[in-house]
Amino acid sequence: MMKKTLKWVGIFFAVLFAIGVIAAIFETDEQAAARELDTKNKEVAAEQVKAEKMQAAKEKEEADKKEQERKAKIVKTRSGIPNLGGRSEAELLTDCQVDIQNKLSNPRSMDITYSNLKYKKEVNHELWLQFYAKNKFNAESKHTGMCEFDDNGNILSSKFE
Repeated sequence: MMKKTLKWVGIFFAVLFAIGVIAAIFETDEQAAARELDTKNKEVAAEQVKAEKMQAAKEKEEADKKEQERKAKIVKTRSGIPNLGGRSEAELLTDCQVDIQNKLSNPRSMDITYSNLKYKKEVNHELWLQFYAKNKFNAESKHTGMCEFDDNGNILSSKFE
């Protein structure tokens, strides 16, 4: 029984093979051209996908490079305040110092503690600093000051306590 089943399976596959050979022999020129065109279209599509992936990788690499260049231009400052309107931290700090000094009773006594500079981005840019200054009675005390800047580096307000 097993031999008979195997024999029929073998015959079935032989007939399928023979039909495939006959189909290949009698394939028309149009059918051959259509088959070749289909093969070429698949190859072109594969190459296009490959080119799109390469383009995407190139664009990502360029974007990464621009980001690195942008980060390289950012100067690490003591306070972390960015350059506003092309003005450096030192220029902003000087404007802040002068503005606060004008409000002190003894302006020449102002001594900034540079290690305690802080920057906060709220509605505007805030530069916080600590300093020592003498009052009317020539007694020195510690103060905290804050200057608020706009995006162009112009001082908007200052205060101290």
